[in-house]
Amino acid sequence: MSNQEFVDGVQEITIQGGIVRVDYFTYSAEEKDASGKPAKVFAKRLLLSPEAFLQSFSAMERIVDQLVERGAIKRKDDKPNGRTAASPNF
Repeated sequence: MSNQEFVDGVQEITIQGGIVRVDYFTYSAEEKDASGKPAKVFAKRLLLSPEAFLQSFSAMERIVDQLVERGAIKRKDDKPNGRTAASPNF
């Protein structure tokens, strides 16, 4: 049986000592932020070699392309750095 855990998103990505650290968050059921919305709380940290991080990034780009093709998300082409971002299409 595999170990699966749900997270709401990526909180921060850092590099320290040659290791990429990806911190994930979940929305708290009890804590609120300054605007009264559920607060983001640290959930889990994933440690990756730079090579593994690049493989993950490449796989995520392929999934974004598939989601765009299926109409699930739209690309935003107005990014100043020349890159495109995607947002949900709902």
